[in-house]
Amino acid sequence: RHPHRSGRSALARSLVGRRPPMMASSPSAADSERLLGASEDVEERGTLEANAEAGCGRGEDELEMPARARMTRSRRMLCFGPLEMPRLGCAGLLLAGALMAVAGTVAVMASWQHGRAASMRGGHEVSLHAYARAAPQPAAPLVSFFCFCVMKPGGPEQELVEFQLKRRAGIFKCNDFAVISSELVNLGFWDDGNVTTWYNPVPQVGMGTLGGAVTTNSFLNTQIFIVAWNTLVSSKQLDGHDFVVKADPDCVWFPDRLATHVKAYMGEAVYFPNCNLFQDSPPQGPKLYGALEVFSKQAIDLYGNGGSARCQAMDWHGWGEDYYMQMCMLLLGARGQPDYLLVGDHRCIPAGCEDWTRVAFHDYKDPIAWGTCFNVAIGKPDDPIDR
Repeated sequence: RHPHRSGRSALARSLVGRRPPMMASSPSAADSERLLGASEDVEERGTLEANAEAGCGRGEDELEMPARARMTRSRRMLCFGPLEMPRLGCAGLLLAGALMAVAGTVAVMASWQHGRAASMRGGHEVSLHAYARAAPQPAAPLVSFFCFCVMKPGGPEQELVEFQLKRRAGIFKCNDFAVISSELVNLGFWDDGNVTTWYNPVPQVGMGTLGGAVTTNSFLNTQIFIVAWNTLVSSKQLDGHDFVVKADPDCVWFPDRLATHVKAYMGEAVYFPNCNLFQDSPPQGPKLYGALEVFSKQAIDLYGNGGSARCQAMDWHGWGEDYYMQMCMLLLGARGQPDYLLVGDHRCIPAGCEDWTRVAFHDYKDPIAWGTCFNVAIGKPDDPIDR
């Protein structure tokens, strides 16, 4: 809708085509007294001077009377320039008051119509219709996300991803998304066709044992994600988005909540460490835990514009992919912006699914557990979970 035309409120529409409101035909004595006796002293004095100058009214002798007495005597006479209408009486004064009210209402309507017409022409005049609707405020910036996960085919992760696709939840609630896998898999239907995985053949990986050169007890999956990141960057599908989000398949999360956390950092080369444990361990300070990893597009551009080769030259064998990406961001000069409300995870900062301050909850390994957490998080714990 045209921004100027959308500002026509229900109150303004109700005024179009209606007759201006008239005074009541038989006002009470109290109303008449209020109408005729409401002039201020300064206005009354000016009126008497004008009447005397025009040759009607008592003039100077009335100027010395108390205000109330002058108001009482002035009811006997109305003066219009050189003409005089002596002793109109109550009915005549009421008629004159009604005519003045009509004239004022017509003036207001004319001003409103003028302002509305100016608004529809794209003008900038401030008119009386502004009382019906405040001027529109600039819209808050919209945040665009490209989201992806890496899925192991033919097992629990595929079940979770297919379940989220049916619910249009998780990464499928983002502006654009990708599911990367070592096999080409048809995951289900979307509005414009089937959703299939991005095929990235990679070798199988094992679990790490924390200690020495090994930095994780989780999967040593860095090579898988190096291939995934290189595929994403070279695809150009990230262009036009503000942030890139990697989510684990067993992570319950909400892009709309995430937008409120990151919108202040749009345009900056930034990533978001989300865990405050082991701050003395390298890298020093907050850690990036892999359940939900958030990077600005500018930070990923550092990786895509020659940074990936520098990162891959690090001694990353024995690292988990989240550790690798944090070390890569530090190497390339992206700024870490800690946010400990991003993820509720028993491995770092626990939080129940009912905690509305959290963006994500981890880990929920099957569709029933994932769906239950999702329903609790949105305040509908009794909703059925359709697998």
